[in-house]
Amino acid sequence: MKAKNLKVIIITVWILSMLVSITACGKDPEGKSIITPTPEPAPSESPSPVVTAVPVKTFPEGTSVNGIDISGLELDEASAKLSSTVKELTASYSCRMTNGTESFAINANDITVGTDLDAILEQAFRKGGAYELKLRIADDERLQAILDSLSEQINTAPKQQRLKVNAEKADSARFRIINGKNGIELDTEETRHLILSGVEKIDLPLIEIKACDTELSIPVLRGSFATEFNAHNINSQVSCGLRVNPMCSVVDTDIYNPCSPGSRFGVTARSLNGVWPEGIDGLHFHALCESTSFDLEKVLASVEAQFGEFLPKLKWINMGGGHLMTRNDYNVNHLISVLNSFKKRHPNLEIILEPGSAFCWQTGDLEASVVDIVENS
Repeated sequence: MKAKNLKVIIITVWILSMLVSITACGKDPEGKSIITPTPEPAPSESPSPVVTAVPVKTFPEGTSVNGIDISGLELDEASAKLSSTVKELTASYSCRMTNGTESFAINANDITVGTDLDAILEQAFRKGGAYELKLRIADDERLQAILDSLSEQINTAPKQQRLKVNAEKADSARFRIINGKNGIELDTEETRHLILSGVEKIDLPLIEIKACDTELSIPVLRGSFATEFNAHNINSQVSCGLRVNPMCSVVDTDIYNPCSPGSRFGVTARSLNGVWPEGIDGLHFHALCESTSFDLEKVLASVEAQFGEFLPKLKWINMGGGHLMTRNDYNVNHLISVLNSFKKRHPNLEIILEPGSAFCWQTGDLEASVVDIVENS
């Protein structure tokens, strides 16, 4: 009985061990595969993000711009709140500029106007406080156009001294010197600086251009002088000449020497700049004083050297006075030779001389009496 029970126990253990072995190999007792479902892993829970509160930056308490409180506002909010103020401020811009009795005005329609709002808000954002907006003028093409327009209206060229001729009057009153008048010019750079500063009133800075009143100059002769002659329709019998300085001194006494250094008697070739004044038919020089024909020869050589390019255009040449041809030692034949030779070189020119003192040289004695003596230390 015991052996039989032992056998049953052994068989039972063997069967159980076989089942465990088959199950471990993934097959049933008949050899079929056993699919053991793999349990899905429990979903992993990602950690929740940590949310940190970032404080919004606003203007400090007590911050204002042009009296408008922007405390506690963000930057964009403050800009929006001040937009109407900025618009009103720029639209109200005007600047009045004066030039003596003349007045000029510009406004926001003529020029590009802005404010320093961005710079003010940046500073107020950091420090707080009360601020006032300032206008900012743009240095652009519109401003340049204003400066150009002002210059065109204000700038006045100087009027140089000139000779006025009235052919209807007697010789003594026919010629009259008209004094020059200074010109003015707008100082554009200083005006630009003043406008950019945003001021409301400007006394326009002007530069005075001096006119030359010391003597008639060649630029005047080229312009106003010739214009005056044409304008007055001078009788065709009147032929105008220009006194020149041949820069050749043959007179020993300086007080009688028109060609001494610094002399203002006659214009120099350098002053002409290679241009002969329109409407001038001849030239004249006065460089002699009780001089010889050889002195004249020297002066003529200097005239030809300096003004020779103009001689073919002229009608006459006046060699002035100082030809003491009635003096005993004067070489008249040499004078004739000099003049004939000059005429051959310049057949277009009529030659004029003014031998004043030669007509009365040693013609008599002049008696005089001393009527008064003035003593002055």
